[in-house]
Amino acid sequence: VYLSIGIHELALENDIEATTIAYSRDSPNSTLANAAKQIAKIETYIIVLIVHDADTKSVFEILAREKITGYPYYFIGVDAWFDTGRILDNHVENYTQGFIGTVPWQTDAMPLDAYSDDIQPVINKSIKVYDDLLTSWQDYWDLGFTDKLYVENPSSTAIYGYDSMFILAYALEEYLVDNVISDNTLDIDKLNDIIVNNQLNNGMINNQAVFIGASGNVRFDENGDRSEGLYAFGNALANGTVNYFGYFYQHDDNLTLSVDYDKITWPEYFNERNITPRSHVLVRDSIQDISQNILVPIYVLSSISIIIAMIYAALTWKYHDTRVLRAASWRINLVMCVGCLFGYVSMIIYGVDEHWVQAGPGFTFLCNLRLWLWIFSYTLLFMPLFAKTYRLSRIFDGVLSHKKITDMHLFILIGICLLVDIILLSVVTWWKPLKRYHQKSDATPVDGDPFKSERNVYCSCAFQAETYFGEFYFYIYGILLIWKLAQGLWGVHAYLNVSKIRIGNGQTLINKLRQFDETGVQSF
Repeated sequence: VYLSIGIHELALENDIEATTIAYSRDSPNSTLANAAKQIAKIETYIIVLIVHDADTKSVFEILAREKITGYPYYFIGVDAWFDTGRILDNHVENYTQGFIGTVPWQTDAMPLDAYSDDIQPVINKSIKVYDDLLTSWQDYWDLGFTDKLYVENPSSTAIYGYDSMFILAYALEEYLVDNVISDNTLDIDKLNDIIVNNQLNNGMINNQAVFIGASGNVRFDENGDRSEGLYAFGNALANGTVNYFGYFYQHDDNLTLSVDYDKITWPEYFNERNITPRSHVLVRDSIQDISQNILVPIYVLSSISIIIAMIYAALTWKYHDTRVLRAASWRINLVMCVGCLFGYVSMIIYGVDEHWVQAGPGFTFLCNLRLWLWIFSYTLLFMPLFAKTYRLSRIFDGVLSHKKITDMHLFILIGICLLVDIILLSVVTWWKPLKRYHQKSDATPVDGDPFKSERNVYCSCAFQAETYFGEFYFYIYGILLIWKLAQGLWGVHAYLNVSKIRIGNGQTLINKLRQFDETGVQSF
C-alpha cells in the first residue's frame, strides 16, 4: 500500500498518469483475474507489479491467460518477488526476461569501482563484513546447523537480517547503559515492554545505533525509516538470474543515483522490433532531405562553374591591359564574376540540410547568409550588364553631343544598388530573421505495428514556425521581389533603347558598327 501511494505521488509530481489496480485473496470481487481484466481494459503497458512471493507464479499465469504478457507489455518488479531465487523457484523466468526492478542492495552485486568516490569507503567496509558473514555461514553449515540455516547459501535478504540483529544489539547496549544501577543489576521498575520498546526505538532513531554493516551505512531518520540505505536496480536475464546495473540512496532530500543503462537487456520481443518499452506510441521522425540525384549534379555543376568563373577572372586580371579588355570595361567584368561566384556559393549553401548541420544558431546563420548571397549575386551580376547597356545607349543616342559615361559612374550606380540591398537585408535580419523550422506530418503506423509510427519532417528556413507561406513571407519577399523587378525593368529599358537606335539614313547601330575596323568591332 505504501509503495503504491509513493508511486502515485511521484507520478503526480512528474505529470505522469498512474492507475492502481488491487487484488485480494479473500474477496471474490477483486480476484487476480478481475485485476488482469482491468489492466487490459485501461490499456496500460508499463506496469509496476507489487505481488507477494507466494502469488508470483499465479499472477503471471493469469496475466498470460488475459494476454497481458509479451509485447507491448512491460513489468517493473519490486523486492517482494524480484529476486533470482524467487524467480527460479516460481518458474517464471520465461515471463520475466528483460524486466527491471528495485531489489535489496547486494554487497557483491557490483565491483567497487562502480561506486562514486564518496561512498567507496562504506562499500569497501561492507564487503569485508559480508565476507565475514559468508565465512561464518559456511562454518555453521559445515558444523551441522542445517536445520537452523535451511539453505547452504544465504538469500539476498540475509544481509538485512544480519544488520537488524546488530541494530538490536547496539540499541540494547544503550538501554543497559541507561538502566543498570550501581550493583550491575537492572532497575526492575523500568522492565516494562512499552518502555523498553520506546527506548530501543529512540536509541535507533537518535543515531545511537549507527554503524557500517553488510548492507551498507545503517542509520535511521526521525520517522524511523532507514536513512542513506542503499538500493539496487536489477535486470532479469533469460536464465532467471538478476543482473545489477545501478544503485541509489537518499540522504535528506537529496537522491544519489548511478545507473549503467548499457547493461540493461530488454525483452527479446522488444529487441526484435527495435523498440524499448514505453507507455505510449513510439513516433520516429524521418527528416526529408534533398534527393541525392538532384543535389549531386547541382553541386558538381556549381563547382565547375565556380572554377570557370575564377579562371575567367584570373585571365581578365592578367590581360587587362589589352585593348579589347579595356574597351570591354574589365573592372566591371570582374564585378560580374564576383556576382557569379556569390550565386554559385549560395546554391551550394541551399543544398545544406539537417544531415550536415543541426537546426540551431548555426543553421540560422546559414539561412540568412544564403539569402544575402543570392540577393547580392543578382545585383553584382546583372546591374553591371544593365549599366554597360545603358551607357551604350546614351553614347550613341547622344553621339553628336560627345556625352561621356566612365566606369566610375557605373561603379557608383552599382554601389547604390548594393547599398539598397544591404539596407533592406539588414532591416529584415534585425526585424524578422530567417530561422530553421521543422514542419511535421501526421504519424502513420510502421509495418502494421500500432506502437511504432513514423512522421515526415519537412525542414525549411522561414520567418515563422507555424507555416512557411505566412504573412511575413509575402511581405518580405514581396518587397525584395519588387526591388529586383525594378532593377530588371531598368535593364530591359536600356536594352530596348539600344535596339531602337538608328544612325544616319535609317541605319541601325549594328549596321553602323560594321563600318568600323575589325579591332573596333571586337572591342564592342
